[in-house]
Amino acid sequence: MAIWIKPVNFNDFDVFAAYQNLDSFYWTKGRDDIKKGDEVFLYIAKPIQKIMFRTVCIADDVSSKDKDWEKDKPYYKKQDFNDHSEEVLNCVDLKLIQKCDDDRLSFGFLKKENMLHDFTFRYPISNKYSEKYHSLFQHIKTIFDEQNEIIQKIENETTELKGIDKLAYVKVRVNQTTFRDQLLAKYQKCCLCGIDEPKLLIASHIKPWSVSQDTEKLDSYNGLLFCPHHDKLFDLGLIGFDEQGKILISPKLEPHNQILLNLHEEMKIHVNEKHQHYLDFHRQNIFQVA
Repeated sequence: MAIWIKPVNFNDFDVFAAYQNLDSFYWTKGRDDIKKGDEVFLYIAKPIQKIMFRTVCIADDVSSKDKDWEKDKPYYKKQDFNDHSEEVLNCVDLKLIQKCDDDRLSFGFLKKENMLHDFTFRYPISNKYSEKYHSLFQHIKTIFDEQNEIIQKIENETTELKGIDKLAYVKVRVNQTTFRDQLLAKYQKCCLCGIDEPKLLIASHIKPWSVSQDTEKLDSYNGLLFCPHHDKLFDLGLIGFDEQGKILISPKLEPHNQILLNLHEEMKIHVNEKHQHYLDFHRQNIFQVA
């Protein structure tokens, strides 16, 4: 079995939306000799510049004329793919195994640690042809395996817990992992009020751990950094956020408590399109409308 790193241009393919909605996705093959069973890590190019997806090739002889291609087409952003609908494109079908958002998989970190040599992620590479990047592939696999071990360990530790006890334990354990480190690096302060004392900041899931897929559990876009008050309000659904990040205040939170908590309708957090799937879940399932 070969291991690949395949670059993905986010301006061409909405890989985040694709793997939120689909188990597998057709990728144009080009000159890549990817075979069924090969492991393929996807590097997301600028502006993210990070390896974020672990996939496995489940078919290496598919094409853009197959019926399954139709479900994938909406995620191709470039109009070229639709304009040349008569052209037959050779593809591979890559099934999502794991998603990982870790700064140790960023271009900057890998370059600083001298793992890239002359590689710039412009073209795919594989251990099939060279041992030159052995340490790079080993590093990538280790980071993904570490995340998977964290998820499995927390799951095993909470099998006997239910309800509030499980929620509380998971929150404590998650705040001991790289998930919190990622959110601290990204926000440095409470997303809502600006408190910046690290000891007072909590990594809060948008879509709860208990209902998240494994690919979502430690996804930093499924998290916000809050002070204890705002973390509790968000968990209880007494506040939420719309698609632009503007605060939603539940009518179940009495006006005098809103004043005491210094909540007002002008409050807003910074969000982008990769948060939307999670925020929509929170609005539909956790936010207390009435």
